Amino acid sequence: MKFSTVSSILYKAVDAVIGALPNKSDKEILECVLLHRQGDFLELRATDLDIAIRHHVPVQFLSEPNEDLDIVAIPSKQLLESCRTLPEIPITFDVDSNYKIVLSHDLGQYDWMGFDGNSFPDFPVIENAQSIQFDRSRLKAGFNLVGFAAGKDPSRPGMLGVLFEVLHGSARIVATNGHRLARCIFKDYDGDLDVRALAPIKAFQQATRIEGDDDCTIRVSLDHVSFAFGSTQVVSRLINASFPDYERALPDENNKIVHVRRDDILSSVRRVNIFASENSNLIVLDCQDDHIKVKAVDIERSSKGAETLTCSYDGEPTQIGFNAQYLQEMIKFLPAEELTLSMGIPNRAALLKPTPQGDFEDLTFLIMPIMLNRLD
Repeated sequence: MKFSTVSSILYKAVDAVIGALPNKSDKEILECVLLHRQGDFLELRATDLDIAIRHHVPVQFLSEPNEDLDIVAIPSKQLLESCRTLPEIPITFDVDSNYKIVLSHDLGQYDWMGFDGNSFPDFPVIENAQSIQFDRSRLKAGFNLVGFAAGKDPSRPGMLGVLFEVLHGSARIVATNGHRLARCIFKDYDGDLDVRALAPIKAFQQATRIEGDDDCTIRVSLDHVSFAFGSTQVVSRLINASFPDYERALPDENNKIVHVRRDDILSSVRRVNIFASENSNLIVLDCQDDHIKVKAVDIERSSKGAETLTCSYDGEPTQIGFNAQYLQEMIKFLPAEELTLSMGIPNRAALLKPTPQGDFEDLTFLIMPIMLNRLD
């Protein structure tokens, strides 16, 4: 197989699929990018066996079609770096029958060895799938708002991914680790199917990272989800575990409501957390009529910190404790100048929402409190 193109075009094509490569693998073939001639297009593929990406790019083929020679697996590092570091110049790519690769240009050439592309894993075939159209820019916005809340504990596989679902005429993206939860609802989605897909974070990262069209076709089968846009397709295995019943976890009777400026409470929590216990990471919000006192104590280091913030508060005076790291992270991701914190009894989950909500989105963060009587 021999073709010519421009270095930047090949680099962008390799970069589109490179995110599917495994972090570590004992199989050389999985550290490669597959190049496969498909008519007048070059198909590039990469996979870690759970997630696979393919991308098509037009090139000028300089050899006649040959079924045996038009597919090759190429070590990804040399391919990516050689294209990335070149100026935008014409290049010629040549692979012989022994899978020797020659990449040549006006400045010189690079030689290295590839592998028989027929030994590369097949691209997943999705059968009996439901299909919906979704704006990829909105998918990215939703994922960026909730992805941070996903779990990292391999013993709880149902919380390792992100849930995408179309339900009751709205599209939803949800993530949780059991201690916190983030849910984004696109209220204006006009769809009549019920679709549910729990996929690894990596699948959403790649489906939203790659340059390309925003018009996206999402297909969900029993065990796979596919994101197809422009010349690119990302396919991922679904996580074979149950996602928590998040609707039941969201309290609907929290009657202690704080309205406060987002940046004010975020800065205060950051500063006071310096004096919190490194073991519990506990920070306490003492809510009164028109202010919140943010407090932290570390008995072992004989340190404590406290700040008072002006706010609007509706409810009986209350104290509630949170993991300061979780609280900071949630506040940071709220896309508004003000937030609403609603609380109930001390052991009930609290809710954080931006004020106001977006015109078409409904964003809700849940955070579980730390029981103060166990830490006094």
